[in-house]
Amino acid sequence: MEKAVKPFYNSTEAELASGAANVVAIVTPVPGDYGVDATIMTNYGTLTDSFTDLLTQSENPGTRTPVVIGQKNIAKKLLRSASIDLARIFISTPAVTNPQLVELRMNERVTPQDRPVPPDAPKVDIDSVSGRIANIRVHDVTPDSRGLAFGARGAFLYTFVGNSAPASPSLYTFQGLTTRAKAQIAFPDSVSSGAVIWISACWVGRGGETSVASEPISFTLQGGLIGAAA
Repeated sequence: MEKAVKPFYNSTEAELASGAANVVAIVTPVPGDYGVDATIMTNYGTLTDSFTDLLTQSENPGTRTPVVIGQKNIAKKLLRSASIDLARIFISTPAVTNPQLVELRMNERVTPQDRPVPPDAPKVDIDSVSGRIANIRVHDVTPDSRGLAFGARGAFLYTFVGNSAPASPSLYTFQGLTTRAKAQIAFPDSVSSGAVIWISACWVGRGGETSVASEPISFTLQGGLIGAAA
């Protein structure tokens, strides 16, 4: 894999000077193409010339003094800050392409890519059932995995009440989205104690797309009523 190159303003002093001069040479003739105006580039050119001159003086034994070095460091800070500001403008200007940013020795524009929804169905485990509350865990099918699959924003949960698994997905009741591996499902008093509950789940991606559903698993609902809210 090719090693990423630092933008010129995050490199050496020599690179800062030559990189800034490169920006001046490319952008100054056509500032509007890069989302800036002539005044900005004129000021940037002044900062570039000042730093380049002071850098040369600081490297020459005949002109290198503490005062010159101090002035050079101040000029460096100002030019680096201005270079970062220009880079932000260029990156936010749609007309500026990545090849142009590379030519300017700046970072390319990175377009975030949505992670695809996991291809496999999640695995659902029943951790415990206490009264009318089921504590479940939805996790990746990878061995020893205890968390959500890579690329999943969460999981949709579905339940069905019956002695056998539902013959059609449309018979499930949607129980909501969980964004954590551990989740609780509380069943209303209308579901009889001793009823057989089937649970299935599917992954949900960042863009709302869903994976295939998991094979339903079942448990028996215990007795007791859900307490009224205080």
